[in-house]
Amino acid sequence: MKKTKKELQDLSDPSEFFDSMDQGVMLQMMQYYPIQFKAMCMLVSLDIQLVLEEQEKETKTKKKIKKSYDNQGKI
Repeated sequence: MKKTKKELQDLSDPSEFFDSMDQGVMLQMMQYYPIQFKAMCMLVSLDIQLVLEEQEKETKTKKKIKKSYDNQGKI
């Protein structure tokens, strides 16, 4: 079954990765391929960390821009 563009966009949030997987497949992976499943979990965790860091970076940038504009008005 082919995923639509909307469905692919929904998977851009790493925290929803396991929600998209069939539970039976996930249980089989845990049972028969525990090392690979653990590695997959670590990669998803890293993806989540990257998303959080990017959001934090964007927030800091927006604050700097706002502060710059506020300071220009005081000169």
